[in-house]
Amino acid sequence: MAATSSALVLAAGGARRMGCCKALLPVGGRPLLLWHLDVLGAVVDEVVIVTGAYLDEINAAVADHPVRPRWAHNPDWAQTDMAASLRLGVEACRGERVLCLPCDSLPAANDALRALLGAAGTVALGHRGAPGHPLCADKAALRAAAGSGGLRALHPALIEAGDGRCLVNLNAPEDILALSALGVAS
Repeated sequence: MAATSSALVLAAGGARRMGCCKALLPVGGRPLLLWHLDVLGAVVDEVVIVTGAYLDEINAAVADHPVRPRWAHNPDWAQTDMAASLRLGVEACRGERVLCLPCDSLPAANDALRALLGAAGTVALGHRGAPGHPLCADKAALRAAAGSGGLRALHPALIEAGDGRCLVNLNAPEDILALSALGVAS
């Protein structure tokens, strides 16, 4: 059976500012990526993870998780940008509707993910007019974005998330401090 919806987790980067694999940051006592797999596996037909710098570590971390992701590996992660990983990931997705998120974002609630998947066009969770994660679009729009410099080329309609969690990206150690202000245990 062909997948009708996919989730694409971008986890190929070297995390220079963070200094460690962002997908495996401990949040609530577990690696962040496992929280993503929990919620994504409940709402989409498949999860695709784009790996790069931390291929072995990410594979090991998800080995025992009940959601069995598909993989797209960017061997040129150090010489390419996120658009290259987006391109690889989109081509690996079987679904025509794709939830796309960086691994360093916080997981969204199942009902918010379902709202994104059910909306027409390109949409993203947002808060107070600011776009956040994840973004949801048809594969054709994501392919075009990958050829135009990445997800910033898209201008999604926003679905209000209700709080600022959708705006969080854990790019540097100080970003982890922001989690406690949102009521998230790190």
